[in-house]
Amino acid sequence: MNLIKIIAAAALTSSVSMGVNAQPMAHIYWPFSLASTHAAMVRTIVEELNRVQSDYRYVFQHRPGAGGSIAANAVLNHQGLALLAGTSSFFIRPNLYPAASHDLSKFSTIISYCTNQPLALVSTKYTNLAEIQNKSINIGVIPGSITHLTAIQYSRSNRIDINPVYYQGTPEMTNDVLGGHLDVAVDFLSSATQFTGKINVLGISGNKEFPNGRTLQSQGIPNVVGTHSNFLIYANDTDPKLIESIRQHLPNVLKSKKLQDDCEREHGSIATKTPSTSEAAALYNDQVIFWRSQSQGLVIEK
Repeated sequence: MNLIKIIAAAALTSSVSMGVNAQPMAHIYWPFSLASTHAAMVRTIVEELNRVQSDYRYVFQHRPGAGGSIAANAVLNHQGLALLAGTSSFFIRPNLYPAASHDLSKFSTIISYCTNQPLALVSTKYTNLAEIQNKSINIGVIPGSITHLTAIQYSRSNRIDINPVYYQGTPEMTNDVLGGHLDVAVDFLSSATQFTGKINVLGISGNKEFPNGRTLQSQGIPNVVGTHSNFLIYANDTDPKLIESIRQHLPNVLKSKKLQDDCEREHGSIATKTPSTSEAAALYNDQVIFWRSQSQGLVIEK
C-alpha cells in the first residue's frame, strides 16, 4: 500500500472513530437576562452535567424576549436535542398573552432545581407602600412573567394605578431604579439585598419574612402569597434517553456548592431529589392549574 493510500485509510478510520464516539449535543435554552444569578445557575448546571457524564455534550443557549416564549418556541423548533431552563413565568405567559406565547401542552417537566424564591417591590424614590398609595406609578416588569403578574396582583389588591414598563430582565430594570429613571421595579429579593442601603424593599411575595423584606401579606396585601418563583427544566418530545440521563445524573449536579450557594443567595431552596416520571408529570399539571388560577381574568392580549 503506497503512502497516499495509507494516509487515506488512516483518515477514514479516524473519521469513523470520531463519528462513533462523538457526544450528541444537547442545548439548554435560557430566556432571561445573562446578568442574573439565575443565568449563572443554568450555566453551572450545564458545566456540572458535562462534568458528571459523557453521554451528551450540554451547551448553554440564550434566547431572550416575550417573557420566555421566544426561548420556549426555539426549543420546539430546534433541530436536535434541546431543553428549556426557566422560571414559573413559563406557566404564566400563556395566560396573559394567549396568542403570542408557547403551547404548554407540548412540554413536560424534567426537574426543579431551586424553588420558592420571593419577588420584591423595590424603589429608591419611595421607602414604603404607604407612599405609593393612591398614586400612579411606573413599574418595571418582564411582560407576561411572574414579575408582571406580581405587579398586577398588587395593583388589584391595593387599588393603585400602575403603568408597566417592559424589560427583558430584572437586572436592567433594577439598574433604572437605582438611576432614578423608574419609580418601582418587581425584582427578586436577592437583587435588592445586593444594593442594601441604596434601594428600598417595599414588600415581598410569599409568607416568609426576611430581615430585609416584610411580606406584602403582613402589610394587608393578600393576593401575592403564592407568587414566588420556582426554577425548572422543561422538555418537549425530546429523546427519552436524554431525559433519563439528566434524571440519573442530576442528584450529583445538585450537590454543586456553587449551585447551592447561588440558590441560597436567591433566598430559594435547592431541590433535594430528582422526581420520577409520574412525579414530574404531577408537578407540571399542578403548576399549570395553579398559575392559571393566579392569572384568572388577567388576559392582556388575546
